[in-house]
Amino acid sequence: SRDAAYILDEVVVRITYNSDWEKAEEILLNAAYEVTGDIIKVTGMKPYIRSTLYDYGVYLRLRFKTRVKDRAEIAYNIEKIIFEFLEIRKSV
Repeated sequence: SRDAAYILDEVVVRITYNSDWEKAEEILLNAAYEVTGDIIKVTGMKPYIRSTLYDYGVYLRLRFKTRVKDRAEIAYNIEKIIFEFLEIRKSV
């Protein structure tokens, strides 16, 4: 079936308590939309964020549908966009 070609995956990013949570969510979601836009159209499932608190901050879990056969590459592409965005902000 068509649904068997897709699974739920996640990219986890750790932020500190003094980080801009809203901005972090925006960066993660924008990266997921950019990389998985075609998958969103097929599955109808949009990326979303879940969180877990820990001693030094928050784990933001970016959850998204991915193609089973391209899972590692899609996660890599999302992480790369997130990293590049953070590097640009750091250098400004």
